[in-house]
Amino acid sequence: MVELPVLGAHPVPGDSLGSGAAGIALLPFEQARLETAPQAAAHRWATTMTRGPVTAHPDHACLYRDAPAVAFALHTADHPAYAAALDTLDEHIATVTRHRLSRCSHTIP
Repeated sequence: MVELPVLGAHPVPGDSLGSGAAGIALLPFEQARLETAPQAAAHRWATTMTRGPVTAHPDHACLYRDAPAVAFALHTADHPAYAAALDTLDEHIATVTRHRLSRCSHTIP
């Protein structure tokens, strides 16, 4: 069995798939989805992941951190409680994508 960090033992950044709650939450989300662990554990990680601001800055957001990472993790949870948060995150990610495409279109001859 995989040992997860103890919540509250020390701060865990929320929006990183590599070193934060978004990445750690993937296991409890999958376990809850498969009904091999309680949904409450997954929800605690979702709360930890979104406790602080989740940014969507076009110069910094990527799959591994910020809004895209949190959205990826919440999509993995596949739980209706996260639908509103996912709608908001998806809007911000679409804005980041449009911004990046706009910047790219200026550099393509």
